[in-house]
Amino acid sequence: EGHVPIEPTPATLGGLLLHLRTRAGLTQREVGDLLGVNDATVGHWEAGRRAPREVLSKLLDALGASDAEKLTASLCLGMSSSLLTRVLRRSAMWCHHR
Repeated sequence: EGHVPIEPTPATLGGLLLHLRTRAGLTQREVGDLLGVNDATVGHWEAGRRAPREVLSKLLDALGASDAEKLTASLCLGMSSSLLTRVLRRSAMWCHHR
């Protein structure tokens, strides 16, 4: 009682991005338009051929990613980014105020 079930997420960043995009009901072109890139670039991200390092935070926000999904994406990229720091701070504050 009182807990939110966590959906399993794909094990790769590309798989996670594909999952988030389809859950959001967006096409690759629509995501590309939101970020100022073409649909082929979005396809490369989802296939794991490229990583959206410069736009990851904006991409995840556009796809409606949860904090857990944002953390997973950051960890998949293996980066210690400001996004990861923000998510961890928010999570720590949430736990502290519970």
